[in-house]
Amino acid sequence: MNPAPELPDACEGDGDVQPPDLDALYRLHVDRVARWVARLVGPSAAVDDLVQDIFMRVQHLLPAFRGDAKVTTWLYRITENVVRNHRRKERLRRLLGVPVPERASAAPLEALERREASTLVYRILDRLRERDRNLIILFELEQLSGEEIAELTGTSVGAVWVGLHRARARFVKQLEALERREDLGWCRAVLSPEVER
Repeated sequence: MNPAPELPDACEGDGDVQPPDLDALYRLHVDRVARWVARLVGPSAAVDDLVQDIFMRVQHLLPAFRGDAKVTTWLYRITENVVRNHRRKERLRRLLGVPVPERASAAPLEALERREASTLVYRILDRLRERDRNLIILFELEQLSGEEIAELTGTSVGAVWVGLHRARARFVKQLEALERREDLGWCRAVLSPEVER
């Protein structure tokens, strides 16, 4: 995975720290943010709408950007907050019985098993605590290193590895609970050999 070029965290000018340019920030990081959103919310989410919401939030917060963190760390935290709010609203809609519009799918039939496995993974991830869910997504799906995750989340590398170990154990426990309730024997081979006993 080739990381997007990093903008300077802040631009120097007359001794003042200037925030990065919004257009350049968008061009360099929109694909990364869209990938984060798709991973964090799952296969049925309106990714484009959320990415737009994130960059509207970035535009609002950009003047206050001080450069204390890397741009990618700052963007990830904004993305995480927007996604968290979206997920809360979706849960509330489901609780209140408000129908959630389905995203149209143009995937070919041969991808059915992969889509079903993806749906199952996100069903399990939805049952996990937010921190566990995010650690699994960042490491397993985004394939970030422990150091990169620590930087994005503002924790130590050791805490990332311990949290990831616990999150994986909770994921397996949820998978086993689903297997007992439903006929999901096929899913272990599709999901990952590491999930196997």
